[in-house]
Amino acid sequence: MKTRYSLFQLGYQPEELNIKRDNFSRRLHTNITGNIGDGNSYKDLLSGGDYYTIDAKTCQPRLLWLHLQEIGLQDDKLNEIFENGLDFYDFIIQRIPALIDRDDAKELFTSWINGTGYLDIDKTSIRDIFPVVNMFLRRYKTTNYKNVCRLLQYREASIFIDDLLNNIPIDFCLTIHDSLVIKKEDKDVALEYCKNKYPELIFILEEIKRR
Repeated sequence: MKTRYSLFQLGYQPEELNIKRDNFSRRLHTNITGNIGDGNSYKDLLSGGDYYTIDAKTCQPRLLWLHLQEIGLQDDKLNEIFENGLDFYDFIIQRIPALIDRDDAKELFTSWINGTGYLDIDKTSIRDIFPVVNMFLRRYKTTNYKNVCRLLQYREASIFIDDLLNNIPIDFCLTIHDSLVIKKEDKDVALEYCKNKYPELIFILEEIKRR
């Protein structure tokens, strides 16, 4: 209902609404996710200073770390990162010379946790940096290599869609994967709510700007 009301506020008519969970309930697809027409994105539609996003910084690496903590697995390097407030992607960029920038680091992480096991030869050292994580990934993917991807996306969806979207105390709120779209006047209330609800995550507030 909050998604419907928010889309109405953006000018969409009832017959135009597109609100659908994917087959695995890991994503919520609406009129502003993906391409919104004429090659534009939600950033083009909502830029101008009236709308903000709240993102969870390095969300999936952090969710992976939290899951390992819950099942009693300790990876020293992963603990070093998150217990000391370091940035996961900066950490691996400094230790893997083949990584050029953050996009490259994110791509490596995604390939490592979501793939069938193949990594570029000059980037395989991520397995040695995080040996406990690598052991967990190998075992968790035994029946299906997509299992870890599903695990993290389900957890992400339960936080952003099933909890924050439904319960945040503001009238306008939409989701874009691991982020919330809110109005400028609600940004302080929304950010404080997210921080209090999930203190184990790092939330970043940013104005929506054109690509």
